[in-house]
Amino acid sequence: MEAGYSTGIMSIYLQKLGCTVTVGDIGQKVLNLAKKITISSSIIYPCNKYEIVDILNMKYKSKKFDATVINRALEHFRDYDIIEILKQQMIAADYYCLEPIFK
Repeated sequence: MEAGYSTGIMSIYLQKLGCTVTVGDIGQKVLNLAKKITISSSIIYPCNKYEIVDILNMKYKSKKFDATVINRALEHFRDYDIIEILKQQMIAADYYCLEPIFK
């Protein structure tokens, strides 16, 4: 699961490795644009599932995913929200990957 999908660069990489990828973002417009870009591209493959996801309120059952990824999204949140997001990531998956945060 890549939450805060945006450009989806990590999901694209994982898809090429043969992983089944679910991507989520808070906005349907972002997800629609992502689908449109992947459909029109000859080098990017569409992800397996696109979902509207609020990373502050993920509501996934325990260990639904093998891993979760947040790439270039946490800088939009306050520190205490980031802690809550990380807690939810740890519930949703066995492993999680974050891009370093620089403020």
